[in-house]
Amino acid sequence: MSRAEEQYNAIIREVADYYGEKAQLTQTVEELAELIHAIQTYIRNDRDERYIHHIGEEIGDCENMFEQLKYLLKLNFTVDVIKIQKMKRQKLRIERE
Repeated sequence: MSRAEEQYNAIIREVADYYGEKAQLTQTVEELAELIHAIQTYIRNDRDERYIHHIGEEIGDCENMFEQLKYLLKLNFTVDVIKIQKMKRQKLRIERE
């Protein structure tokens, strides 16, 4: 793990511990809603490139919240395993088409 990743993970833990599980669950829902809104805006505007940066910002917010939830709920390993399983399953679906 790089020094930058170590620093990022330390900040994730510090922020998550400071606010706690309930607050960060609620904040995650808010960030997901903002991402949904950004995506809808992009689609409604015929995928105008001017709206892509906003989607990126909201993805960043959501990913930060996901990292906090994985830490708080002790789901890092579980989520990694599930992600791999789901992508393998999707790959099989594509190969069957």
